[in-house]
Amino acid sequence: MIKSLRAGDIVSGAFLIAVGAATIAGATRIEWSTGGVLHPRTLPMLLGIALAAGGVWLMVLAFSKKYEDKPLEWPDRRGRLLWLASLGMMVLYGALMPVLGFLATSGLFVSGFIWYFGKYKIWFAAAWGLGAVIFIYALFIWLLGMEMPSGLLPS
Repeated sequence: MIKSLRAGDIVSGAFLIAVGAATIAGATRIEWSTGGVLHPRTLPMLLGIALAAGGVWLMVLAFSKKYEDKPLEWPDRRGRLLWLASLGMMVLYGALMPVLGFLATSGLFVSGFIWYFGKYKIWFAAAWGLGAVIFIYALFIWLLGMEMPSGLLPS
């Protein structure tokens, strides 16, 4: 088990680099589809680069001499349950994407996360979910002209 914050940051950085590299590798296999202004691999490629760069930055900071290393405190039972709930929500997000599409799944994910972890009222969480959908639509679909998975729902 990881005992210090420095070791945790090094392992986390290596994990982010691996996930970023896998995302970049997967993005290179995305074929061009009809429509859209940008190539469909643009967003996953940028995300992979950002993940890998963040991992490198985290590791550089962990190896720096100014880094204040502390013992790592692992979550208690409630913290482990919250961690498992977030992992379950992310798996559900991936499973629902082909059925509901990117926009609907993202709105539900943001709403559910804010409601469950933020302990806010459902209307507040739903408003944030709707705001996320509007932001995603405006930026990626309307402004950048990207295609997003629509799922089984009609476009």
